[in-house]
Amino acid sequence: MGVYFNTIGIYSDGETENLYGSFDRDDCVSELECEKESWKEDGFKKFKIVATETTEKPNTSVYGRKFVSEYNNNN
Repeated sequence: MGVYFNTIGIYSDGETENLYGSFDRDDCVSELECEKESWKEDGFKKFKIVATETTEKPNTSVYGRKFVSEYNNNN
């Protein structure tokens, strides 16, 4: 079983929205750093990155062979 990461935005009323997802947690961290101010302008007050187990595998055309190989060896 593998892990997929979602960047979640939280409005002040507690409602949540999935803003970004990736098999690579570093991608989520980078996207959050780049988009945080824009997302705040959209009304989000807090953010978190959540890991979810999945049976899906990352696609080599999106993540590259090296990442997929390492991912498969670790999961």
